[in-house]
Amino acid sequence: MAGTNRRRVPGITVYARGRKWSYTIYGEPHILTGKRERFNAGGFESEDDAWTAALRKHGEMDRGRNVKPSTRTVEQFLTEWLVR
Repeated sequence: MAGTNRRRVPGITVYARGRKWSYTIYGEPHILTGKRERFNAGGFESEDDAWTAALRKHGEMDRGRNVKPSTRTVEQFLTEWLVR
């Protein structure tokens, strides 16, 4: 894609990192804390690839299908669940 200013989508930033491309998506502020959820991904061969992935992920986040990775183990989850 010629020129980095060609596409402007609120909440999405696509940028070059060395020879690869990356993106950052900023979500809506949390109701209580005011902090914005941020999602980063990189390693794309072209700017178009990064934009395609960013728009797909943005759509998933808008539909509520974004699942954050958990650091809790299965054992911790089951222990907590069985106590209830």
